[in-house]
Amino acid sequence: MNPKLRSAGAAAVTQARRHPEILRAVAIGVVAYIGFSIAESGFSTINNLYTIVEGLIFLGLGALAFGLTMIAGELDLAVPSTAAVAGVVALLHTDTIITGLLMGILCGLIIGLVQGLLVWRIGLHSVVITLGTSTALLGIAELFSPTTLVLRNLDLASDIQHRLFIFSPGSFIAIGLFGLAGFGLQRTRWGAEIRAIGGGRNEAVAAGIPMWRPIITVFTASGVISAILGVLASLSVGSVGPPYFQNLLLQAVAAALIGGVSLYGGRGTAFGIAVGVLTLRFVISGMSLGGNKFFVINMAIGLLLLFVVVIEIASDRGALARYATYGKRLVTWERKTGTRAAE
Repeated sequence: MNPKLRSAGAAAVTQARRHPEILRAVAIGVVAYIGFSIAESGFSTINNLYTIVEGLIFLGLGALAFGLTMIAGELDLAVPSTAAVAGVVALLHTDTIITGLLMGILCGLIIGLVQGLLVWRIGLHSVVITLGTSTALLGIAELFSPTTLVLRNLDLASDIQHRLFIFSPGSFIAIGLFGLAGFGLQRTRWGAEIRAIGGGRNEAVAAGIPMWRPIITVFTASGVISAILGVLASLSVGSVGPPYFQNLLLQAVAAALIGGVSLYGGRGTAFGIAVGVLTLRFVISGMSLGGNKFFVINMAIGLLLLFVVVIEIASDRGALARYATYGKRLVTWERKTGTRAAE
């Protein structure tokens, strides 16, 4: 066998052993794709695949924003409302795509930064804080868009949706953000700190990680990604309003969990989230082509999510025990030596 192929195969096996949740997500996605390709003749067409990939903009970026905070052991419930506010801001500044995008990103950056500061300083769980900010942001979005805003420059919508095989400029931006998030999680200090506080907060503090840095980083990233989602969605559809994002949260959570993000925090990858998003899009698209009603599709998504959660709980009992044992050993070592673990 070619040494390069052997090396690549060994690397793939190693990654699969390190991240079995990704292997599980890929397996579910492959089964869904093959099953619906056989059941529905129109499923594997170029037009339908284009529609599925376009889901990386709306559902994909929503799942990425929410999944990053889950990896950190937090929950950003304000993802849909941040997207709504950013979408409104973008439609109010539609001279060019760049203007709307920059204004929306600035809005999301400020929202994420403020939420991160509140979570860190107040010390309450992020569910409480982001629930409050989500409600406030929805009110702001309603205030500036008492009726649904409509894009006046329709050329912007056609530019965002310009088709390139099964991709578009919007989906390329979404794929780029997934790649950037994946690099940040796996290759940077900030990513290591985010995973550390999610896997064991007390242990991370004992190891000398300053809590403010990963918390503010992950919420700021979530805010920016949510804002880009809102801008791209509003410009591609040509209109925006808070109701447009009301179903985003549930599907984003489902996609993140299907993609291998741990319920307990500390584990998850951008690639896994992308696989979870595509799997969910396969299910939605395949069942829609089959003529199933909306509530039936939601039931199927719920059952799939329940299946993934049961596997997650069953497989993570050992991990929880290891986290607890490691924490006790680290604290005991620190007390005996009178020193802190290296950062």
